[in-house]
Amino acid sequence: MEALSRGIKAKVEAGAIVGCNLARGCNISHLMFVDDVLCAGEAKLSVWVAFQKIFGDFSKASGLVINQEKTELISDLVDSSVMIEIADMFGVKIRSMSGCFKYLGCKLKLNKYSILDWDWLISKFNKELSS
Repeated sequence: MEALSRGIKAKVEAGAIVGCNLARGCNISHLMFVDDVLCAGEAKLSVWVAFQKIFGDFSKASGLVINQEKTELISDLVDSSVMIEIADMFGVKIRSMSGCFKYLGCKLKLNKYSILDWDWLISKFNKELSS
């Protein structure tokens, strides 16, 4: 998985992949945990072709492949024809980014978090503490 991360980082440094700006000076292209990968990038075909090349090379070297049943392309405010083309390239389904989605048990969303957005986590802690 380290090789996959380095491959993505090399494409970012070369300018082939443009990640998502979270804040000034904070741009992410991918997050990894064990064998789980979350990729973030501009909704441009060229960016996702670069991701596909990296995944293809990594798959040939490692024998690991993308689980298309568990993989989704999540977007918001993006031209649907571009999203369909990218989803078809990877053979995955598309889901709208309305509200939030869970990654490794944490809710992620595009806009600012409010105090209420953390109720699920507080409830989880309270449940664990009371048992």
